[in-house]
Amino acid sequence: MKRSIRRATAVLLGLALLSVTATASGGQRRTSSPRKHPIELELQAASRLLDENRFAEAEARARRAVALDPKFAAARNVLAIALDRGGKPAEAEREYAAAVALDPSSPARLNLAFLFLRTERVGEAEGIYRSVAAAEPSNVAALVGLARVAGARGAFAEALDQLGRARAAAPGDPTVSVAYVETAMRAGRADAAAEEVARVASAPKPDPKVLFTLGIGLADAGQYEHAATRFERLDAIAPNTFEVLYNLGVALYNLNRYDAASKALARAADTNPAPPETHVRLGLIASERGDGDNAVLEFRHAVERAPKVGEYQFLLGREYSKSGFWDGAAEAYAAALDLEPEVVSYALALGSAHLQRRDFLSATRAFERARQIAPETPNLDYMIGYCYRAQAMFAEARPYLERQLEADPSHVEALASMGFIELEQGNLEAATERLTRALALDADNVGARFDLGRIFGKNREYEKGIDEMERVIAIKPDHTQAHYQLYIFYTRTQQKERAEAELAEFRRLEELDKQARSVQRRGSKLLEMQMGN
Repeated sequence: MKRSIRRATAVLLGLALLSVTATASGGQRRTSSPRKHPIELELQAASRLLDENRFAEAEARARRAVALDPKFAAARNVLAIALDRGGKPAEAEREYAAAVALDPSSPARLNLAFLFLRTERVGEAEGIYRSVAAAEPSNVAALVGLARVAGARGAFAEALDQLGRARAAAPGDPTVSVAYVETAMRAGRADAAAEEVARVASAPKPDPKVLFTLGIGLADAGQYEHAATRFERLDAIAPNTFEVLYNLGVALYNLNRYDAASKALARAADTNPAPPETHVRLGLIASERGDGDNAVLEFRHAVERAPKVGEYQFLLGREYSKSGFWDGAAEAYAAALDLEPEVVSYALALGSAHLQRRDFLSATRAFERARQIAPETPNLDYMIGYCYRAQAMFAEARPYLERQLEADPSHVEALASMGFIELEQGNLEAATERLTRALALDADNVGARFDLGRIFGKNREYEKGIDEMERVIAIKPDHTQAHYQLYIFYTRTQQKERAEAELAEFRRLEELDKQARSVQRRGSKLLEMQMGN
């Protein structure tokens, strides 16, 4: 999340909206009348929704305008912008092209070029920009586009030269300043970028729109200190503006200035509590400070405002996990996965939460889902095999563990799990071989050493079994079952005092374990009640 979540505008994206005065088919202008034409009403509504980043609703209104007059280029352009900004580039391209076909002078041609540039079709973008610049040498959008084309090819000197011409044509255009700063930074010309920032900021009455756009560009270029300065200046000019406060908070967050970031974001939330991104940032800050209660509260606010965003559900689940509230974590991770079924990290997190709940069946399903999404994910075969092993489904566990060992013959836990399965199925020789290999790789692997001690017990080699169990306890003194095995082995070897001591220690640890589980259950219930409020 160390990036700016900017509140995009048509200017920032390089997209051009036409005036929404309605025109007849083929682009001929209608005579204005006091009563607005239905197309004009639909396009004005779509433009307003675009300004509010409500892309799906903007698309719906633009489609209504297109349905009223399919040959109206402006309607096609607005629809394409809604599709473009709504993450549907292929559909947007078709609508831009349709608008240009209806009206070759439509702003859609530059929007199409910008789409080509963003999708790395640099040659096609360049063709459009050169065509426009040839007809209109002072067209700022075309000059900036050619600069971006040059920058995409690494020709930064040419890009800065083009931007110099664009600045001469439109000295106050914010898109030129932003492109100049971005290009100068990519070219390693921090001095030129700083000069441009100083030039804009030194204006007696700087245009707030220029300052805001420049601040966004600086943030996108990773220049968070400069961006924060611009937003602070803007806040002084136009206090309590949500977009300014939000982006100021993001810039300060990325500078790890959490106190100042929290204050800016809290002011943004007071100004406009609706956008979920503000609450996400406040949640991240609270989480990094170890303030789990407020982190959960903010992530829940984000989920309430945007219940269909998987990332917000995931962040809520992660915070629940930090608090040990595994039921809540599993529920949130499951919601995230339902919303975004192809995100492997959500499936892995869900599986891990179910493991903590000791719900091995659900954990198995989650890890199997992760394997379907990204079969190359490391250790997934082991995790699935372990879950099956925990359910005593040894036949199902074997192929996963064997596959893990084929990929990584030195996977200690997979070797130890296979040793456990062989032991449980009475294959003592095979179990010994697996466990010995595991211990050769990691002499302190408690599970492998404990199971090897059990094998010695089954073979009535009690002295060897005692040695192994004592080594287990040396590594993990509270290993309850190792104390119980020692009690058995000492009993079998007629060491009564030692046997009684180990039995007493086993019972003490058992009682402590029961108490801990009881406290954990009460704590989980209390957490559930707190998290539910």
